[in-house]
Amino acid sequence: MTDNTNVADRPRRSEAAETEASSRMAQEVYGNRPATDLSGRPCTVQPEANQFNTLSRGVPSAGCDFRSGEQLSQATGTLDFGNIWREVGRSTVQINVGSERERGGGTGVVIGSHNDMCIVATAGHVTHPHRFEAGAERPTSRSVVMPDGRAYPAETRILNMRNDQAVLAVRTGSNTDNVCHPTQAGEGYANGQRGFVAGFPMATNTPYISPAQIGGIRRDLGRPDRRHEDSPQHVVRTNITGGNSGGPFFDTDGRVRGLMSSGDEQNFGRNVSGNRIGIASPFTERMQRNYMATIRSQR
Repeated sequence: MTDNTNVADRPRRSEAAETEASSRMAQEVYGNRPATDLSGRPCTVQPEANQFNTLSRGVPSAGCDFRSGEQLSQATGTLDFGNIWREVGRSTVQINVGSERERGGGTGVVIGSHNDMCIVATAGHVTHPHRFEAGAERPTSRSVVMPDGRAYPAETRILNMRNDQAVLAVRTGSNTDNVCHPTQAGEGYANGQRGFVAGFPMATNTPYISPAQIGGIRRDLGRPDRRHEDSPQHVVRTNITGGNSGGPFFDTDGRVRGLMSSGDEQNFGRNVSGNRIGIASPFTERMQRNYMATIRSQR
């Protein structure tokens, strides 16, 4: 399990040790894959140690826009972004969903393990787009790309239509201990917290960081004919786009506070993102505990 000790309580290390750790951290999280832009092409210039692909709120970008750990610490409000990302980066995974004629996917976060399976939470419309009017066809395959770069078959074990959440069981087999790195959710709903969204926007195959802040809670899910089904949603000031759905919002302590569900629809051109507002479905420690209890009770 992830060490959830607050970074403020950790002893400071030398600059040389931090640089070495940042280099190791990048290799661990990115799996030695070259950083790619939002169209999936390798970036002409690759990030240096302690640099991260970043999408900034309201700033149009096609990707390959790198920020240092120090810059992201300031932008996200974390005391030490490098250490936080080393802990939670491996829990952020890419989800692929396909049918005969359609391909899609999004982002997920590891919330536990059970037997030879890694358990991943994501947005319901990522795994079941046809149920949310986000796709015409019922998916015939679902897989999750884990930190080792391999795509493992996955099946939906829980679908929460009301909250736009789904829980996948990923068949990682004998490799479960090596690739399954669960993170921890925070207690209760968040309000005003700073942090960041992690995900795989558009066609990239490497994670991007989007500095973010939760600005409030709303209940309007855009379904005026079914308001009885509405549930609380966090309004998040950040830059997300297609592919970020299901991705975790991490607070400054590296705890999951929400799963991204949607964003504003400003059009900056093909494979360019610059959005300013996202909507996240709250994800709490109680929900994580209940989801895992349900998984363990299933055969």
